[in-house]
Order: sequence, then C-alpha cells, then structure tokens
Amino acid sequence: MKKYKQLKTTSVRPYKSKDFKELFVIFLKFQKEAKIGTYHNICKGHTDTFVAAYLIEELKTLLKRCKHNYVAIDEDTGKIWGFGCGTNDIMNGFMDVKNSIEIQIVFKDPDYIFNRVMKHALLVNLKKVANGRRVFAALGPRDKFIKYLGFVKKMFNLKIHGKDTFGKVWVEFL
Repeated sequence: MKKYKQLKTTSVRPYKSKDFKELFVIFLKFQKEAKIGTYHNICKGHTDTFVAAYLIEELKTLLKRCKHNYVAIDEDTGKIWGFGCGTNDIMNGFMDVKNSIEIQIVFKDPDYIFNRVMKHALLVNLKKVANGRRVFAALGPRDKFIKYLGFVKKMFNLKIHGKDTFGKVWVEFL
C-alpha cells in the first residue's frame, strides 16, 4: 500500500518562473494518475518522451493563458505540493458570466493525501483571488469521473450548472 505524505503547514504564493521544473514533475505525476481526458486522449499510446514534450507545452500554455497562477508550498519541506490557475470572465457560449473567475486547472502532488489543510488553503486562496467575484470550474472527462465529481461535491459547497457540448460539467463554488 502506498504511503502518502501528510501536509501539516502550507502557504500559497504566486507562481514564479523558477518553479517550472518542480511544477512540471508534479503535473506529469498527477496526469499519470488522474488521466485528465484533455491530455490523456492525445497522449495515449505514445512514448514517455512524446508525453513529456506534449505536457511541457500544455503547462506553458496554461501559465501564459491564466491571469492567476499560484503554487502551494509544504512549509515543512519548502517543496511545491500543488498548483492552481484561472482566468477572468467566462465567455464560452455555454456560460457567459462577467465579473467571474474560471478555474482552468488545480492539481496536487499525488504523493500527498488530500486533507483539510489542502482544502483550507484552496478555499482561502480562491476567496482572496476572486475578491467578491463568482468562481466557476469546468470538470472535464477523466478516469473515474463519477467518483471524482462525488469527491468534489462532498468537499466543496457547489452548484452544478450542467454539462456543455464537450461533456464538461460546469460548477460554481458557493
């Protein structure tokens, strides 16, 4: 059985370019476990070299596209354990909401077990970044999606707005 790291104290700060290498390693490990459909469908059946090259470019694209990029630090080790990024104002045809934040991705190092410290850090940072704006996320297809959706609903106070034409379930953090 896998022995998970337990996060005790954490801080959240804006992403810095010096974080990229450490962040990419976590992104690669996370994708290997979560198999997010957006990336998994393209990477399936390809070599590790192709997957790494593709995911490097995808992470770079996310960092450029998102106005809000944050890393979460394990204060006991000084290492990054998580990342989240978002854009302003949802304008996609399915949901058009000005004065909002759309979370693009949130991921954590799979070596850590999700706990209350992580949840609290995420919620505090969301509230700070949102600054009174509504916060949304599109939960995309992935392995064990129903289990994932159940987990997200259990952990966070959400309103489900429906499924778009791409099969993504739109939620609002309340």
